[in-house]
Amino acid sequence: MSAVVVDEFDRSAPLGMGPYKMGGNYAPVMQINMRYHALGHPITLFLDAKEHRYIEEFNSSNFVAITTEGVYVTPSSPSILKSITNASLMQLARSLGIEVQERPIDYDKEIATFAEVGAVGTAVIITPISQFLRGNQAVKIGQSDSMGPLLQRLYSAISDVQTGRAPDVFHWMYLIV
Repeated sequence: MSAVVVDEFDRSAPLGMGPYKMGGNYAPVMQINMRYHALGHPITLFLDAKEHRYIEEFNSSNFVAITTEGVYVTPSSPSILKSITNASLMQLARSLGIEVQERPIDYDKEIATFAEVGAVGTAVIITPISQFLRGNQAVKIGQSDSMGPLLQRLYSAISDVQTGRAPDVFHWMYLIV
């Protein structure tokens, strides 16, 4: 999937409502998302509101990347809506021996260096992102439009726990009677 970097609109202001799941988190970006969706871009990426330099999150999901060294990287920011899916994937990655980094990610300096990128959230678990468009510049991620090997491994592992094909060693699942 191709993602568009939104420079003309901020999803959340520093110290604003970004980390809280409420109407103020999703509603402000609906119009801009619909505009880009009509142009054939179903997902948008927002950078920090202060400098428009650091990756924050996609319109409806968290940003994760895999470096060429196999490190799982996700942004740290007070404006990001925390995702249980991202937290679960980080816990799973660590258990598989994958290094995890939560840190600022400088879009211009780092986006072209990632081997894999995914949008992660409850409904999709991981959606692979194959390209970023920002203005007239396109940055291709990976070798194809399909999910890369490390994100595929994490997707399969979390799906196996969710469906009972693998033991729930993290105690994520609860029996509701």
